[in-house]
Amino acid sequence: MEKRMETTQHKQLASLLGRLPLVHSKRSDVQEQYAIRSAGHFGETTTDHFLQYLHSEEYHVIQDIRLFDGIQHFQIDCLVLTPFFLLIIEVKNFRGKLIFDFEHHQLFRIFEGKKETFPDPFLQVEHQSYQLKMWLDQFNFPEIPTHSFVVVTNPKTVIKTYGPDPEGRRKRIIRPKQILSSVTSLTSIFNREYWDFPQIKTAASRFEKENTPYRGRILEKFNLTIEDLVKGVQCQKCKRFPMERRRDHRVCGWCGFKSKNAHLAALRDFQLLVGNEISNVEFREFAEIKTEYTARRILLENSQSFSGRTKDRKYKLKPDI
Repeated sequence: MEKRMETTQHKQLASLLGRLPLVHSKRSDVQEQYAIRSAGHFGETTTDHFLQYLHSEEYHVIQDIRLFDGIQHFQIDCLVLTPFFLLIIEVKNFRGKLIFDFEHHQLFRIFEGKKETFPDPFLQVEHQSYQLKMWLDQFNFPEIPTHSFVVVTNPKTVIKTYGPDPEGRRKRIIRPKQILSSVTSLTSIFNREYWDFPQIKTAASRFEKENTPYRGRILEKFNLTIEDLVKGVQCQKCKRFPMERRRDHRVCGWCGFKSKNAHLAALRDFQLLVGNEISNVEFREFAEIKTEYTARRILLENSQSFSGRTKDRKYKLKPDI
């Protein structure tokens, strides 16, 4: 199983924090969202650690998938493919005390004396299950049962449940260390083989092909513009701006760190925060590059294509700068 990568949103928030002035009025909002994303990523990687104990011959694990069901997109933290069933895993990494209210379909979190209300994760996974069925129907995959678990990853989180539970949701709230035993025990419930291994392989390839990671307009989300951002090339060691240009490298005036490719981080920041297309003028202004020639050379090296004449040319950046 491959190591889970940070989502584009997570990278966007990190990039935005790196270029938002410390005294900016929106910085606390960005920090809060970044902390939420970081906690979620940590919880998902904790879950992945125990999922890798599932034998690859019997189970195929797909991480962080976003698909279009024909009406709208939906996202699943983790999907396990087996010949007998598909398993949706919803990961929650909360601190404090969690109260699952089965009667009113709500989730409460009590932490540091504050009580918060969240959507019922079981309603979420039930709708995801329906959307997944719609998606599978689009590609004519045979019907197969779906099951789901809600994994609470923080070992110090207290879990409480409330209300009638005729559907057995209480047993579907598990800790990461219960993943292996919980998943394998499902084979005694779902003992009919619906898909063979070639179908699982075909489905896994289709999931990968149709995956469309979310890429929102991060500046618009916080009502920011490019003018709110700090310009220049950031030092990758002390994180200060700007690094100064020397003959064949850049040097940080604060800590003395030297780099020949520090400008690539500025190009990645523009890609994450503004967009995948950039002009020579935009790059020079954003990274504070003095000469048109230097900017053009960097853009040509890191673009997959370009359009327009020299003066108004737009460069389409590579996805893996």
